[in-house]
Amino acid sequence: MKILYPDVNKMEAIKDWGESRVLKEKFLKTIDDNLRTVSNFKQKQFPVGEKIKQEYDVIVMNERVDYFMKELNDAISVVGKE
Repeated sequence: MKILYPDVNKMEAIKDWGESRVLKEKFLKTIDDNLRTVSNFKQKQFPVGEKIKQEYDVIVMNERVDYFMKELNDAISVVGKE
C-alpha cells in the first residue's frame, strides 16, 4: 500500500469528468485509512503465524475496499449508460 499511494497520486484525473477526480481522492483516502489501520494493528504484537482474518481491524479494512469498489463500479455503470 505504501508503494500504491504515490503511484495513484501521480495519476491524472480524466479531463472534463469531475467524478474521476472524486474517485481518485476516495481511493487515496481508502489507501491512507488502511495504512493508518495497519500501523495501529502492528502495535498489537500478535504471535507469529496467528491468523488475523477475523480481527476487527482487518474486517474494517476489507469493508473500506469493498465500499470503494462499489462506488467505482457504480460510476462505471453510469458512464456506460451515457
